[in-house]
Amino acid sequence: MHGPKRMIYYLLINVFVSACTILTVLFLWDRLRSPLPVALFDNSSASPTAEAAEPAAGTPAGRTTITYVVQAGDTLLDIALEFGVPLETLIEFNGLDNPNQLSVGDELLIPIDPASLPSPTPSPTPTVRVTPPTPIPISATPAPSGKVVLSIQSVVAPGDIAEERVIVQQTGSGQAAMQGWKLEDQDGNVFIFPQLTLFQDGAVSVYTRLGVNTVVELYWGLSVSIWEPGEVVSLIDPSGAIVAAFQIP
Repeated sequence: MHGPKRMIYYLLINVFVSACTILTVLFLWDRLRSPLPVALFDNSSASPTAEAAEPAAGTPAGRTTITYVVQAGDTLLDIALEFGVPLETLIEFNGLDNPNQLSVGDELLIPIDPASLPSPTPSPTPTVRVTPPTPIPISATPAPSGKVVLSIQSVVAPGDIAEERVIVQQTGSGQAAMQGWKLEDQDGNVFIFPQLTLFQDGAVSVYTRLGVNTVVELYWGLSVSIWEPGEVVSLIDPSGAIVAAFQIP
């Protein structure tokens, strides 16, 4: 009697296990055949609030570009400071072979962080710049064609050690080797230019404070400002001759 009953138990267990296996396989098969949610593939319902413009080739990651038109009195350093862009990045981004040479009307691409732009973005308003005073003439004799002509264009922010600087420009058609030239005030303070070449229409800013020299900005290394209104700034060549002078308004 025990033999047949034991066989019946085994058959019932096998039937139960087989039924569970079949149900499990059918459940998994049904899940695998079900289509994936449309939301994984269909982006047609997305409605972005703003369309990002494609950045120009070579734009640093996470940045976009704007076009800036060079105004009278602009220097590359002033433009870099105005938009918060490193000077080296501005030079490299625009492929400037001669960073000292800027002309009024030139267009520069400025890589900026889109988060810094106002929303909605208004049309850019040209920056109003005050024409610097005319330098005091040293000689009425015009320079021969093809010669170097150096002048002091302006003294920016006199009395402010953070921004105080003298802008020297080469307006002739030659190349000015500035090593050994000097800037001097009426109190006998002297700045001696290091090795530097100014090309036609090139300019360099000489800051009073400490800093790292570049091709368009030099640093005197002083801890206090030295320029004040009414003072005359002199540009002196290596022979000791005064080539240009400028009275601070």
